[in-house]
Amino acid sequence: MDTQSKHSSGVDRVKLVISRKGLDSESGVMASPILSCGCLYSVPIPSSLQEVRYADIKFGKHTLQQICNELKSSKKLKSSWSHEFAHLDPDLRGEALAPRPSGWRAAFGQSGGAATHLIKQAVSVGDLFIFFGWFRKTIKVNGKLAFDPEDGTSFGVGSKLGGFGRSSFRRPTNFGFWKTTHM
Repeated sequence: MDTQSKHSSGVDRVKLVISRKGLDSESGVMASPILSCGCLYSVPIPSSLQEVRYADIKFGKHTLQQICNELKSSKKLKSSWSHEFAHLDPDLRGEALAPRPSGWRAAFGQSGGAATHLIKQAVSVGDLFIFFGWFRKTIKVNGKLAFDPEDGTSFGVGSKLGGFGRSSFRRPTNFGFWKTTHM
């Protein structure tokens, strides 16, 4: 099955999909951190569904709940990180949750209107997704993680769509449980 669009000239065309991932000024009210190790950590958006707890997502020795609480207090916001559940998408780091099921692989997904739109546009295997987000460098202040007041960074990364083709945007029955939260 030919999965790429043909231009009238006969040349294959790759569709480009740009997708924001992680927190922003509306969803979570802060940037995702660039940690002192140079690692970008896209903090997943809060979820009203009981998918995975921020307190269960690990980064090194800390949970995402701890990291978000420190960063939120560094912004002098009135409350600590009050979100309990996260929509872990994209789910890229195997060590973020333990234990992982046998055969776990990194995954991302679209749901609702976004998935419907991609299906209608015939997005398929071989098309290119570019993820972007709002990130800021962090520093230690009095032993606690804080955003560097001098920094505000955007970052994008591309990934060629592989795997399940257009059905990737539907919830197949053969997905492992860990993938069902990405659809």
